[in-house]
Amino acid sequence: MAIQSVDKMWSRSASDATFSDKFRKLDIGFVEAYQVLHDPNEPKLNIYQAQGIPAAGSFYPGFPFVVAEAAQIETVSPIFSIVTINWKGEIGPGGPNAEPSPIFAPPKLDWDDVETEEEVDEDWNGAPILQKTSSRLKVSSVLLQIKR
Repeated sequence: MAIQSVDKMWSRSASDATFSDKFRKLDIGFVEAYQVLHDPNEPKLNIYQAQGIPAAGSFYPGFPFVVAEAAQIETVSPIFSIVTINWKGEIGPGGPNAEPSPIFAPPKLDWDDVETEEEVDEDWNGAPILQKTSSRLKVSSVLLQIKR
């Protein structure tokens, strides 16, 4: 059992690009297909691992953050199959001369109110809170909801 040839198909190439997160992130995908000529009853695993077919997790040429994430085999005849590779990844939103890295994308900052319970041992003027007893001990374990 052997693989006779692997040829990249020009007719089944495709790509897509989508900006998301308010233009901070560019998700990109590529699709490539390969014609594989093999012996009859060749195991599917051998077809996936044929020389010339990108391995799962390999990087797309020129885009180090785009990886091969899926592959499908379409059996056309007993000796001929088409292997389709799907590439997915993220590149930086820069221009044509920018580094194609998502690391250089602008950061996403969220400004939300956070509410916490803080222990309070002094009043608004900074004076310690004291018990209304003759000993005038400091009050402890008084909690106040603080919204920041």
